[in-house]
Amino acid sequence: MNQNSINQIKILFEQLVELPPEKRESFLDEHCKNNPELRKELLSLLKSYEQPNDFLELPNIEISSDETDTQNPFIGKHIGPYLIESEIGLGGMGIVYSGIRDDKEFEQKVAIKIIKHGFTSEYFLKRFQRERQTLANLKHPNIARFLDGGRSSEGLPYLVMEFIDGIPVTDFCAENNLSIKEKLNLFRLVCDAVQYAHRNLVIHRDIKPGNILVDKEGSPKLLDFGIAKLISEDLVEENLTQTGNWLLTPEYASPEQIKGEKITTVSDVYSLGVILYQILTGEQPYKSTKNSPAAISKTITEGKFVLPSERVRKT
Repeated sequence: MNQNSINQIKILFEQLVELPPEKRESFLDEHCKNNPELRKELLSLLKSYEQPNDFLELPNIEISSDETDTQNPFIGKHIGPYLIESEIGLGGMGIVYSGIRDDKEFEQKVAIKIIKHGFTSEYFLKRFQRERQTLANLKHPNIARFLDGGRSSEGLPYLVMEFIDGIPVTDFCAENNLSIKEKLNLFRLVCDAVQYAHRNLVIHRDIKPGNILVDKEGSPKLLDFGIAKLISEDLVEENLTQTGNWLLTPEYASPEQIKGEKITTVSDVYSLGVILYQILTGEQPYKSTKNSPAAISKTITEGKFVLPSERVRKT
């Protein structure tokens, strides 16, 4: 399957899931009239989408309240020397918990990421293992530290990070009413962390406020390298993305990410620019009338945005 076909499937699938069930058949009839293979592929994706345990990771899809209300079997149990206390985050293929080291050697608050049940195919295991190795290689004061890793008694891989008691960088700037100079000084620390990752041949690919937490001391921490790309491993990257997954957060993604083109360090720089715009103006540079990946994609790749200086003058 070539890149154009993958992009077509992405766009059509995003439109398809936005439709009520009774209108999906006519949508498929219209767009797949002379292409039965395309119709088959879209129906297969739709079936997987409605069975989340089999679907490939899509961070921008919300987890239903029914799923989050279910009693989590890990809470209150040990994984390695760590006691799991509560769930603090839910992503496409992993769940993040807060916990403490509980082996009577010493105490330490930690964040523990465990791969979900149903995501143990070779594809997901490779992604998770690569995230773990990527984090183990990065040592920077503004990147969340990797502490440990292993497998649970059920055989599920996990990784342990330092626990960051903080809030997204955009919220921190707004709540503390930082001056422009203070915002820029804080943002420079974030840029230094990203530059360090790039020097170590790692592209983050999902830089957004939720992945930049600022602690009580005002120190930003870059986290979640779950979809990072190792610049020197293009062949590995090709194998890991051959299914055409859209592993990104559309509002902060670069145009080349949206279009499915080659990702470079410039993609991270673009995402940083979107965050800086938001920090300085209090608003995102793009305004989409619909909160769907397809609509946001069109806005980013085709729309125009107001210069930050003009937006500040207007407000």
